[in-house]
Amino acid sequence: MKFLKRFIITCFVLSIFIGGGFAIYHYVLPAEVTENIRSTVSEVKDQLGLYEDSGITGEACEIDPEFYPYYSYLSDDCKKLYKQVYANAAALEKAFVPVVEVTDSEVINVINAVYHDHPELFWMETGYSYKYTKDKICVHIKLEFNETLDDIETSKKKFEEKADEIIKGAIAYETDYEKEWYVYRAIIDCAEYNDKAKLHQSPYSALVYGESVCAGYARAFQYVMIKLGIPTYYCTGEVAGHAWNIVKIDSGYYNVDASREDTRHTTDSYFNRTDEDLRGSHKRSGYSTLLPKCRATKYSGWK
Repeated sequence: MKFLKRFIITCFVLSIFIGGGFAIYHYVLPAEVTENIRSTVSEVKDQLGLYEDSGITGEACEIDPEFYPYYSYLSDDCKKLYKQVYANAAALEKAFVPVVEVTDSEVINVINAVYHDHPELFWMETGYSYKYTKDKICVHIKLEFNETLDDIETSKKKFEEKADEIIKGAIAYETDYEKEWYVYRAIIDCAEYNDKAKLHQSPYSALVYGESVCAGYARAFQYVMIKLGIPTYYCTGEVAGHAWNIVKIDSGYYNVDASREDTRHTTDSYFNRTDEDLRGSHKRSGYSTLLPKCRATKYSGWK
């Protein structure tokens, strides 16, 4: 098959998961390439034979929706792709062919879901690229990783050391509520708000560099809390593309916003608040609207 030079569309979009926009690069296969074949992943891969594939499918991955809720909001096919994206990112593999047929818009939702569920993948960037046919079927995905990958073992060591310092302090307390408060104050003490901070969409910026924005605070808090076995979600909102957390304590859900607390220099105005408490400043967006509603009051604020 004779190939013409690819027609490339490049655009930057803010996905439905606000709180750190994703730079998404689209590479559209020209009609001359796909007009004589059907738009299935296997046929495009077999007939074109031009895509790097790690071979990692993620089929064996177990995802607990109690801790990773964005996974549960996806269709069955998208859940399969989610596992593949997660497994490749965890293995530091960038390029692969999807194991299922999904559209370009589904790819966007899946990668955002992985990114929002898994703060431990601190090397995973907010930019990625994918190629799709004229029928909008994705045939190749390439993730982007940040500079921590240059010496990933050292980066992991630094990240885990900072997280473990906070975890060791938290486990001295008996209840999840007390542990949560300790982690909340520790993240605030660890980081300063700086919209020019390096890797500020990553929890690495807050824990290791000590400077971040709302996304970094929220992902750092999420990571430590999950390590403590406390369900904690990354939540995004419409107002100024803000990000914060939702935490489950006992059977109730609460809003927690460490970055807003830090920048407003209050005491506990953004700790364990209801949706009603924050209705003017924390309106959810995208799939974050599907996260549990925060109506519990038993552990509101610090008592």
